[in-house]
Amino acid sequence: MGSKVRILKSKEIGVIKQFKDERALITIGNIEMNVGIEKLELILD
Repeated sequence: MGSKVRILKSKEIGVIKQFKDERALITIGNIEMNVGIEKLELILD
């Protein structure tokens, strides 16, 4: 939790809030999205 991620082929960076099964709840700005983890890429600082 708290890792920075980006949805594939997207420019916006979000933060993982929680995992459930094969999905992750991420927050991008004020928006929360439930996304399959296969569609996320980890942002390394």
